[in-house]
Amino acid sequence: MSRTDHAPNLSATRGSALGIWFFRVLIKCGAYQIALLLAHCVAFCYACFDRQAFAAARGYLEQRFPADKTSACKMRRHFYRLVAALACNLCSAFALACGRKIAVEERNKPEFDGGMVIVLAHFGCWQVSMPLLQTPGHEAYIMVRPDKNGNLDKFLALGGGNDLHVIDTEGFSGGLVEAAAVLDNGGTVIIMGDRAVDAAGSAKVPFLAGELELPLSPWMLAARSQKPVVVLFVDWENEKRQKIILDYDTSIAVPAIGDRRIRPADVQTMLVAYAARLEERCRKAPYSFFRFGNEKTTINPPEKL
Repeated sequence: MSRTDHAPNLSATRGSALGIWFFRVLIKCGAYQIALLLAHCVAFCYACFDRQAFAAARGYLEQRFPADKTSACKMRRHFYRLVAALACNLCSAFALACGRKIAVEERNKPEFDGGMVIVLAHFGCWQVSMPLLQTPGHEAYIMVRPDKNGNLDKFLALGGGNDLHVIDTEGFSGGLVEAAAVLDNGGTVIIMGDRAVDAAGSAKVPFLAGELELPLSPWMLAARSQKPVVVLFVDWENEKRQKIILDYDTSIAVPAIGDRRIRPADVQTMLVAYAARLEERCRKAPYSFFRFGNEKTTINPPEKL
């Protein structure tokens, strides 16, 4: 993307235990709307004083709002709205985990049989989709890196008693061997498709006014297993936050590979198609894509499947 393309993951150093505890207590006591209001206040403080976070988000914001890139004031306003949306989404995720009822609408949902790769993005309230992807008699696994900051755990929305399984991408083979086994057994593998990470192959594709570095893992996994890819975007129906929309897209075709080794070029078309769909979403909801630099800090060769 830009000079912030390889910034480290900010969630590891943001969100104090005391502050998160305060918001959790508010939500547990039924003060959900107050928590959302205070989240905007916290976001304003970040927008004014957190230079590192602003620098990390600026790459995406400049791509989305190229006409405003020379105005520090306008970029700060965009950053505030982005952080406020993220803070409110975290509150909503925890509220759902505490049992708060929020309407959910699923659009174009495919049948969960025979195995599939679901590609999520750090877009909208993506956390709240995970409890809905585990259905009776069907196993769903999510490939993720463990959170360095437990206060901002990505599983805030799961609550207790959910059977979603986790494949640790920091283990042997980056979790690809385990994921392939799940798909062979007819299960679902959920993987984030919008951030490249260390020890995994990636490629840059056109995106907005520049480029976006995306991981190869979801697409190479689908191509090797010959399982369908389902792109899932999750966001609020409107700013009132009364309904969550899960919008499934099954239009990205998986190329036939055969028995030979998969090359990055084999899945390039899939990456470009995914970036185009992500770009379309970002144009409609610019403050729903939480791109704070890139999680990849070193250059690694593409994985081989």
